Amino acid sequence: MKAKIGKTLGAFVLFFIFLSPSVNAAPSRVGLAIYEVASGENVDYLKKVAKESLGASLQARGYSIVDLSFTEDEIKKRGLAATLKKENLDAILAGSIVKVGNTIQIFSRVYTSASLSQPVILTSTASSMDGLLGALGNHSQLIVTELSKTSVPALAAIPVENKTPPPVKTVSLPTPAISTPEPKPVKVKTPKLKEAEPLAHSKEQIRETFSNPASPDYTWVSNIQPFEARGVAYGDVNGDGQKEIVLIDLKHVYVYEFTRNQIRLLKDYEGSSNDQFVRVYTHDVNGDGKEEILVSNVNRGQAASLALELNGDQFKEVAQNSPWLIKVLRWKGENIILGETFTGMKVDYHDIHQLKVENGRFKDVGKFEAPSEIGLYGLQAFKQVSSDPEQILYLTPSGYLKIFDPDGKEKFKKKWSSSDKYGGTSNFIRLNQTNMFNEVEGQFTYFNVEPISWTGSDGHGSIIVPKNDDFLKNIIGTRPVVKNTWFTKLHWEDIGMRETFSTRKIDGYFADNIKVQLPWESQPKLLALLWVRDKGFMNAMGTFKTVVALYDL
Repeated sequence: MKAKIGKTLGAFVLFFIFLSPSVNAAPSRVGLAIYEVASGENVDYLKKVAKESLGASLQARGYSIVDLSFTEDEIKKRGLAATLKKENLDAILAGSIVKVGNTIQIFSRVYTSASLSQPVILTSTASSMDGLLGALGNHSQLIVTELSKTSVPALAAIPVENKTPPPVKTVSLPTPAISTPEPKPVKVKTPKLKEAEPLAHSKEQIRETFSNPASPDYTWVSNIQPFEARGVAYGDVNGDGQKEIVLIDLKHVYVYEFTRNQIRLLKDYEGSSNDQFVRVYTHDVNGDGKEEILVSNVNRGQAASLALELNGDQFKEVAQNSPWLIKVLRWKGENIILGETFTGMKVDYHDIHQLKVENGRFKDVGKFEAPSEIGLYGLQAFKQVSSDPEQILYLTPSGYLKIFDPDGKEKFKKKWSSSDKYGGTSNFIRLNQTNMFNEVEGQFTYFNVEPISWTGSDGHGSIIVPKNDDFLKNIIGTRPVVKNTWFTKLHWEDIGMRETFSTRKIDGYFADNIKVQLPWESQPKLLALLWVRDKGFMNAMGTFKTVVALYDL
């Protein structure tokens, strides 16, 4: 594969040298950093492939390339502004390559003197190694467009200054190969130089995953976020009419603009040194049409949840230090806030209440009737058939899915339980878990992952649930870590609940997932938060990095 890429790379660069005259009157100086590679496989050679391909393509377009023998993080330590000045650069180009399964995502960040704090992020996708060089070619065109700040025409439309290039008989521009259900003849066209879009897969293509291992399950993956995200939410939190992605780690809230093929950090909020954020949601708590950010939080062993409002570029605490762990649940056609008190003690019998935000705090407005064995996290609404009354779906901490039926008296009784296990969590806080006798039963306190439920087009209920496999926990001195993860879909049929689909395994861990309706998609998608697993056992003691991925439901 390395030899194949190297051989093709030479012809690929020659192709661009012939067809791409200079677009700059005076060549701009661009510093090219070392591209980092994130993958569970040994593909470090992609660093050299990315640097040589992008560098050669930019040189062919008239840019002067300065080889920076440092990664993006190393350049930041030295100072971006200082590097621009020292090397007399107009821009610094840095980035990363993410390989999960067969799909390869290319990310570039363009730093100029005017965008040191918020670089422009560009992304392109290849569905396999065979399509990588084509994706790098298209990616270099995106970079040129950004550097020149003008629209770059298609190759056939570029003026050649009355010179006819030598005919190219056998070399053609490779493009990312995307599998289709039924191969059809395709006319070869000159690729348009436009912003890269995420891979688009139909449901039929996704169903063929098992018979066609080259087909990835996710349709898009974000650039790497250099922190260990614990929760994800989606809502219009700044009132601009567009929904944002909200992520949390243990002490921060991050708000991102989300376009078709990238996320861009808009604003972040830092909690106190003792905060340990557990979950995040968006919900309009005061009826003004703008959603607030609700953060389930533990501080010094006690629940201390908060609600944040983003006004312009400033966060305002609408509620704080709430003694409840919280979540937002879609129940009987509306979103409601649920809460459960938490004092660090292991609970076998749960007491969940409905809450509202009033006068700067979360106010108890009544008990949420659910069996006492059901905890706050893992709880979802469900209907086996659309005509049924609202049922409760619960993923137990031990991994079993259960469905509870209402008995007509605001009570619920168990109707179904899975024989297989699902879930598996590494979402923990460093807090000794004690029993009713104050005896320590564990070094960490874990919070359950959530299933997703909805009613399918046939009127029957469907469930998507992560399956995080083979994790360590309650071992002093080690981090909880998941080696393999995937999603499983279950669907209620006349004969009962059946597994209908499982995604391909990924080296990592699904920390959170939500169902979203994106403005450019006709059908809802699954937005998943994935920790990328580092190589080696010892690296599990560090901090995981995070990507956001989209899946078809």
